[in-house]
Amino acid sequence: QLDDRIYDVAIVGAGPAGSICATLIARAGFSVLLIDKEPFPRDKACGDLLIADSFAALRRVHLLDAVKAAAHAMPVSRVYSPSKIFFDIPGEYLGIKRRVLDTILVRKAVEAGAILVHAVAQKVLDGENADVVIEAANTNFRIRAKLAVLATGSVNDLAQRAGIAEQCKPSAVAIRTYVESDFDEDVIILAYIKEILPGYGWIIPVGNKTYNVGCGITYARTDNGHHHLKKQLEKFLETFPPAIELMKNGKQVYHIGGASLRCGLAG
Repeated sequence: QLDDRIYDVAIVGAGPAGSICATLIARAGFSVLLIDKEPFPRDKACGDLLIADSFAALRRVHLLDAVKAAAHAMPVSRVYSPSKIFFDIPGEYLGIKRRVLDTILVRKAVEAGAILVHAVAQKVLDGENADVVIEAANTNFRIRAKLAVLATGSVNDLAQRAGIAEQCKPSAVAIRTYVESDFDEDVIILAYIKEILPGYGWIIPVGNKTYNVGCGITYARTDNGHHHLKKQLEKFLETFPPAIELMKNGKQVYHIGGASLRCGLAG
């Protein structure tokens, strides 16, 4: 239940960016309303891999330990060339499903004092008293705040309607599924192999003998962003030796999900 007060900040999008933003602002003593179109826990198509810059971001807001406790740690990322020659990059890597990661981060925001609501934000408008108004599809009144933050990832409809960003294509598109397997390679595998170029494929352990398996492609390399990605994924599983081994000892346990990736905005 929402009241009719004016919040200090309203944040649209409760993924990692929105939730961490809400946590920091709430910790500073301001009132924060965190809005997401889906209830948590919720799925998000992703590679489920955290690397060094993610660690740095989580460490700065004192959330890294909570994430590490729920994640699968790996010491090596293995990269395959188009000729199937590989090299290893030692480091610290975490495999964690976005369903788990995002739920941890949104709970930390609520613990810090943010109010989480399930609503579909449709418009962000200028208010009457130097505030902003968010119109939501499934609420009976308009949400008012001194400041709005749009943390909606690759979806920039709200930013377009507010006149602060232009329409531009996402940068890339990717699909993934989950496989349960007795595959014994506990390393991240990234494959730039001929069979799926100009795309790439991956096998990422997320713990409990479960692997995130997928492939992606940049929009810049093709007129059709999806570029028959499902066929590319099939090729990857049928022709790439580690993927063949993975499937020989396992089975697909989840549907194929996809997502667009946006690296930057225009306007």
